[in-house]
Amino acid sequence: MLLPLYEDASIVQQPVKLNDLATLYSTSAKTFIEENRAKTTPFFLYMAFSHVHQLCAPKNMPEQRNCQWAEKENATFPDAVSEMDWIAGNVLRSLDSTGSMNNTLVLFTSDNGPWVAEQACSGSKGPFTADWFRRKANPGCIACPHEYIPDPTEERPQRCVLPETELELDGVPCGEDTGLGSVWEANLRMPALARLPGSILPNSETDVLVSTLDVIPTFLSMIGRPLPTNLDGIDMSQAFYGKQTKVEEKRILFFWRDGFGSGPLPAPYGRFDVAAVKYGKLKAWFWTKSAHYNTDVELYHDPPLLFDVLSDPAESMPLDATNYHEEVQLIKEMVEKHKESVGETVPLCLDSDPAFLPCVDRAAGCRTVLLLLTSQRAHPLDGRKGFTNKLPGLVRIVKGRKVLRIRAGLGPRSNCMSKFSWPGHNSFQKSIDLTYNVKASFKGLEEKKKV
Repeated sequence: MLLPLYEDASIVQQPVKLNDLATLYSTSAKTFIEENRAKTTPFFLYMAFSHVHQLCAPKNMPEQRNCQWAEKENATFPDAVSEMDWIAGNVLRSLDSTGSMNNTLVLFTSDNGPWVAEQACSGSKGPFTADWFRRKANPGCIACPHEYIPDPTEERPQRCVLPETELELDGVPCGEDTGLGSVWEANLRMPALARLPGSILPNSETDVLVSTLDVIPTFLSMIGRPLPTNLDGIDMSQAFYGKQTKVEEKRILFFWRDGFGSGPLPAPYGRFDVAAVKYGKLKAWFWTKSAHYNTDVELYHDPPLLFDVLSDPAESMPLDATNYHEEVQLIKEMVEKHKESVGETVPLCLDSDPAFLPCVDRAAGCRTVLLLLTSQRAHPLDGRKGFTNKLPGLVRIVKGRKVLRIRAGLGPRSNCMSKFSWPGHNSFQKSIDLTYNVKASFKGLEEKKKV
């Protein structure tokens, strides 16, 4: 797939020019701040960096063989961090040069921890090493980098290979794979820096439990706007100001994951369930497992496995649950209440909307294609294996003035590609794979049926 770069809803580069990406991020943010400052209007800049989720691009894509982000070849993970720091510094300098520094709240944080299986292309777990799980994990379980699969030999028990290529490398034990894709502390305990001169005390710290779910209600509170009642987060502005209320003291957070061995979803998803809960300094584990969809089997805990993650961030020494009877009972009751309040949970890649698929035709060199799904979505599960759409919809594929209309129902799929078939074809032999086989180029629009 040729990696696209979006500006609003339009693809402006495909493939994205990685060597210029940092400069483009920086200049775009600078321009946005300057334009809004000139109009004396309040502004909100959400800047999602591409830099440190994973350093290296997929090695089977010829145009992306070298590590991304830093301009020099064979860049290291610290190079990616340094470049991200350079971009963030330019944003702060833009706030300063426009006179916006003293009345602008800046929040810098992350949404997940290191992708451990990517090894040198990822970050560090620091002190969040999940020692209890590392000791208990199956030593024969191997975690491989993205798209690689385990293929161990007697000489290389951690060998991973990339299918249909000659590429191979050694993975890591599943007991070490406790970052991205898990709910161990290395994937939950994120750095968070906040600055608002005159309101947030410089160099202050807090141990209050804050979630990224709280960003919107906290921001709204800090600017004096009413809070909607349907948000999952809560107002944590007092924690930003160095204060603590009873709301923060009784805070509870639920951490869901998929990758279970059983459930209504196709493998490797299984089902979604609450794997762990945080309540103050306590973390209660109901299901322990390594990251992503590794082959280790999830382990159920009743009573839940307890850790004091403030004094034991490595999750090394479990607490005696009998000494925390009231807390355990409260956590169990809150989990059941929380799960009852949640509707269906389906992995995003299995509940995808073709309206958001980019054009990825390598041969045609296309830029973008607009897909509009006009029907109401059907419930994705119908009791059988796979997925069906009981309310076939109208898909419009638009490129310039050319319009192609397809009556389509959602057929079974074994991966995250969106496939459509015409109603009445129970064999699903006639289908359009929107990921690869619907092509649009500047020379016209081509529909390719997969027979």
